[in-house]
Amino acid sequence: MEYNELSKKILNAVGDADNVKTVTHCITRLRIACHDPSLIAKDKIKGFEGVQGLVDRGYEIQIVIGTDVINAYNAFTKLVDHSRKVSGTETEMPAPAGNTAPTSETAAPEKAKHRRFRPLDIFLKYVGGSVIYTFPILCCAAGVNVICMILTTFLVVSAESGTYKVFYTLYQAFFDFMPIFIGFGAAKILGINQLYGAFLGAFLVHANINGAEGLDLFGIPILSASYGSTVFPVLLGTAFMALADRHIGSKIPQAVSFILRPFVVFVISIPVTLWLLAPLGAFIGIYVADGIQWLHSHLGLPAIVIMGFISPILTATGTGNALLPIFMQSYLANGYESFMFPASLGKNIALGGAALAVAVKTKSRLRRQQSLSSGLTALCGISEPAIFGITLPFKNHLSQH
Repeated sequence: MEYNELSKKILNAVGDADNVKTVTHCITRLRIACHDPSLIAKDKIKGFEGVQGLVDRGYEIQIVIGTDVINAYNAFTKLVDHSRKVSGTETEMPAPAGNTAPTSETAAPEKAKHRRFRPLDIFLKYVGGSVIYTFPILCCAAGVNVICMILTTFLVVSAESGTYKVFYTLYQAFFDFMPIFIGFGAAKILGINQLYGAFLGAFLVHANINGAEGLDLFGIPILSASYGSTVFPVLLGTAFMALADRHIGSKIPQAVSFILRPFVVFVISIPVTLWLLAPLGAFIGIYVADGIQWLHSHLGLPAIVIMGFISPILTATGTGNALLPIFMQSYLANGYESFMFPASLGKNIALGGAALAVAVKTKSRLRRQQSLSSGLTALCGISEPAIFGITLPFKNHLSQH
């Protein structure tokens, strides 16, 4: 796919480079927030070759590209930067921020339409987006874990051997230091230096902090909690750190900002994080994991069926990512996840099967290629191409296409 040409079409359809406020991406979607959403030609974008669907979030459009979205993102951001340099406006893409609502007066009707949903949208974008950035290494860790099980189960490799320890450490390193990766993603979503979030995550999992007892700061006791097995402490801490960076750190003179700004931000953020936010996040993680276990214990299979039914709806509306921290927390707390993972597996198999059935029955060569690709992708865990490219557009008359 030639994403340079597609980027030109998309940029023209959203107005111009000056109308682009922020650009981010997840696993399959190019997410563009515009100053004036009324200028976006949404129906036109849906018809572009290479675009499999579009989700309108009011302040942001999510263009479904597929698993190759990173190349589309790189081409689009490069084009926007170049267009701004040529026009003499801005020299680089502005950093994404949590508040990406339209600001133009002409966007007032659109803004009013989505006002009641905007806080929830921002929350879902922050929580889900922070975790989604970890998925490439999560997939790597999961794959390595499979290798470890094969080594010990079928190849009679001892768990004490160097080979096993190397592979198992690669798997375990992700979960032991996951707050570092979550913090990086959270900072990226909030538009601050990503290393701030990673540094906060590293601080929380350090042996002197993680699970430490009898600790105090300025004479004020710090509640002992485990931060290596939960995602919420670093999410809350990074959110507060972003506020400190914007409202206090940004006022530091430019001449000393490079050195003094991170120092001030962390000196302000660490006490609040340790006294309040990190323990609160740890408790949230515990109750989330216990709540999932309660649902599974009391409802069993019906709960999984219900989750499997609503999962494609959440994915199609762009709200499914908010569930990622929840099932990840359940896995971290229990060592397994028996509620959302099975539901997602069932959803992906159903969507993948539907798309592959279309590939077999369709008379269109182009549709066969698209169906085969999206079907295999769904079976591998990425369902958006099958949802937006096959099941939603054609519903119950797929065989006619």
